[in-house]
Amino acid sequence: MNSYAQAFVDSREAVCELVATVPAMEWERVSPLTPKWNVREVLAHLVGVSGDVSVHNLPTGDMNEWTRRQVESGAGLSIEELVTRWRELAIEEEVNQGFGVLLFDQVTHEYDIRYALGRPGPVHSSRVRLAAESSLEFLRSSTTLTFRFRLDGEFYQLGSGQRIVELETSHFEFMRFRAGRRSWPEICALPWRGDLEAVRECLFGNGFFTPALFQVNEATT
Repeated sequence: MNSYAQAFVDSREAVCELVATVPAMEWERVSPLTPKWNVREVLAHLVGVSGDVSVHNLPTGDMNEWTRRQVESGAGLSIEELVTRWRELAIEEEVNQGFGVLLFDQVTHEYDIRYALGRPGPVHSSRVRLAAESSLEFLRSSTTLTFRFRLDGEFYQLGSGQRIVELETSHFEFMRFRAGRRSWPEICALPWRGDLEAVRECLFGNGFFTPALFQVNEATT
């Protein structure tokens, strides 16, 4: 099993084990870092993504419609049924570096569930590192900025612009703010060097991700 497939399995199993340990009433908690989904609906989305990937039903248009159908398809299922379905899909055989965005989405939602339940998870893991690295890839095409990141001591340089932006932080923190799981003041508080407005436009200018509207203060272990 390649490293991306193993990271996918590790994240899936961490979520399945987590939701099995909490009382049923907690499954209805709103996950505030998602589109107002509750914990059960976040899980339904993750199961639905695996289901769609298993039949090669990848999004070609409206991502919101694609994810809405996933959430609705799991609406009548119990947590136990969702967990069983997810494990039975076993799409890890198809997961590799080319599916990095899938891993990024899954690990992001793993920690969304943890945040909603107040159950922080490990931040120094191979799945967090690979998810963060996958979310870095879109910066390679930048022609206005050159990004120089040091994440947990590992150096990454992306983009070809004349203006240089530098940041030293963790893979976990990059993964979370890249997905809009930090407020803009929290993002600005990181030790950046460079034009932050240009950074904001590059990270969030297309509107797909936007910074959180509240101070997140995410607990970690």
